[in-house]
Amino acid sequence: MRILGALATLILLTGCSSLLSEPEACSPDSVPMCLEITKGKQQLRDELQALVMRHEGFRRHPYDDNGSQSVGYGRNLTTNGVSEKEARILLNNDLDRIEATLSRRFEVFDRLDNTRRAVLISMAYGLGVDGVSQFNAMWEKLNQHDYLAAASEIIVSRYCSQIGDRCIELAGMMGSGIWP
Repeated sequence: MRILGALATLILLTGCSSLLSEPEACSPDSVPMCLEITKGKQQLRDELQALVMRHEGFRRHPYDDNGSQSVGYGRNLTTNGVSEKEARILLNNDLDRIEATLSRRFEVFDRLDNTRRAVLISMAYGLGVDGVSQFNAMWEKLNQHDYLAAASEIIVSRYCSQIGDRCIELAGMMGSGIWP
């Protein structure tokens, strides 16, 4: 808002008062400013974003940035962290990626109901897809449609001892196919 106000003030000072009704009536020297003010807010934001992206460059993983941790296009994690809204966006992106990977790796995954797929996605979120892939007996039981035995494999795992009550909830969902 401040940028647009400053531009409007500069344009009026240059004698371009017919900016909105007749931009072509502006003097040749003030045309660039006239063009700026006629840009929509989204266009200005897009151009600003492109400028910052070009200057900062993209880094997928956190890096040291003058004593702070930054990521992406120079996002200062040390100072700014992430908002809950941003964290939800990241979470949804991760869940989508995990679901697609499990679907590619395990034929049985797409044949499961939503509840059991959710259990596997949740496990893979914490363990990584490679980690949940190591539950060989569980995957074998899932292929056999023996969901109670698959739930038992979750309960007897080291993973279960590490996450406590969440494990019992996930195993219950696997065994029953019902959300708690």
